[in-house]
This record gives sequence, structure tokens and C-alpha cells, in this order.
Amino acid sequence: MIEIRVMEGDEAQPLAHARWDWASVRKVLLVRLRSIGDTVLSTPSLFALRRFLPHAEIDILVEDWVAPVLDQHPHVDKVVVLERGGFSARARVARQIRSAGYDVVYNLHGGTTATFLTRATGARHRVGFKTYQYAQLHNHQAPPSSLLWGEPKTHSVEQQLALLGWTGVPVSGRARNSR
Repeated sequence: MIEIRVMEGDEAQPLAHARWDWASVRKVLLVRLRSIGDTVLSTPSLFALRRFLPHAEIDILVEDWVAPVLDQHPHVDKVVVLERGGFSARARVARQIRSAGYDVVYNLHGGTTATFLTRATGARHRVGFKTYQYAQLHNHQAPPSSLLWGEPKTHSVEQQLALLGWTGVPVSGRARNSR
């Protein structure tokens, strides 16, 4: 069994130096498409961002059938919804997120749609793992989370937190095997 602990008292530390001047960051978007479970597991990343940037607007892009999971979440300002509908729905949300003026966008998913939507934001800082397909569409490409944490395997929560931590966001809450 994996135990995920992210508590306010945990000693949060960045996993690398800041990649940009965080003082100028006002709007952040997390892109987390598909799985309800992985969307729930993105909440420690939302917590870490809110703790680090208490006055920034923090939004998350999810698919319509997952969106209710994050309604009224205390660390989310806006849930941006990708509706079903193929190309036209993707084009609509691409225009919406581009016009939002995000400073930083984290691709927590890595799939093709998530990567193209991350790029479509036009954000100054677009972050994904260098192992993602089409990684070149991110202008900040993180090494694998296992290298960042110094562990051979990492849990989904750790992978998502590693992406933030690599950019200088203080993170905590390593998953621990409770066997």
C-alpha cells in the first residue's frame, strides 16, 4: 500500500534552482487530462503551488467528466473544462487558454492532446518531462522524476510534484511504502 502524506508541517524544499523569476508569476495552469484517479493525485501539486504562490491565480485544465472532482477545491481558482467533441472542442479550449495569459503552464499528463494544449497557451514558461512525446513543445524539459527524487521508482504524486520542484517550487510529501 502507498501512503501519500502532504501536510502543512512537512519541510518543503525545491528539487532544483528556480528556472525563472517567480515574483513576476501571476497566473499558473496545470494540465491534467484523462484519469479521475490521476486528477485526484494532482491535488498535492495544487497544494504546493498555493503554498508557494498564495496570491497567484491557479487554474487546472481537465476533461468535462472529471471536472466535478475539483469543483470548489480550495487551491483552485478556476477549473478549465475540455468538453467532448473532438477537434472543435480542443480548438475552443485552446483559444480560451491562450487568451487567459498564463505565465506558467505545467503539463502533468504528457499525452499528445495535453502537450499540444500546453503549447497552445503561449505561456512564457511551458513545463513537461523531456521523456514526453513532443517534449520539444515545452520550453522547459525536466529530467525523469526518479532522477529528481533520487529513487529508482516514483509514484504518480511524486512525478507530478517533481515537475514543480524542478522549477523551484518547494515540494514535500514523498510517497512511502507502508508495508
